Amino acid sequence: ADPLPALARVQVMLRAKRDLTNLAVALVGDIRHSAVARSLIHAMTTLGVPEVRATAPRTLLPDGLPQLGVRACGTLRECLTDADVVIVLPLRAERMSGALLPSARDYTAACGLTPARLAGAKADVLLLPAGGLTPGIEIDGDIGAGLPDTEASLARSERDLRLAALSVLAGGAA
Repeated sequence: ADPLPALARVQVMLRAKRDLTNLAVALVGDIRHSAVARSLIHAMTTLGVPEVRATAPRTLLPDGLPQLGVRACGTLRECLTDADVVIVLPLRAERMSGALLPSARDYTAACGLTPARLAGAKADVLLLPAGGLTPGIEIDGDIGAGLPDTEASLARSERDLRLAALSVLAGGAA
């Protein structure tokens, strides 16, 4: 688990959407190898997000998603339809063993986020990266070009959360 980056994303979601209890959140990408994804799932279901969906090639989806309150979608289109928030997870090739992913090209064809695919989500969709994304693989270059402000906001939130956590661990002396 990696709770602080997950909490930073939840914090940005709260700032943008105000209320988590009426959102549909789509997780797209390498969920099996993402510590942030696991923490996000726990945070969102604990905080009352009523619909958490996930999609990825089958080998990148962990077992037991329904028990965690997550609906595994068979296609990217199904996952993105009317989503309020889309969280894109990077491929974690360094954590994969065996042939979990046939090729980056196959991944992009199935799960790469493009403007046309993102159009299936709500018009005011909040797009959040859950790590460094590769344009042309996880996301289209045009979408990637629009992420720097969001990434800066996430970095500030993560920094503030880390400082707060360190302060608590140090007994309040920061």
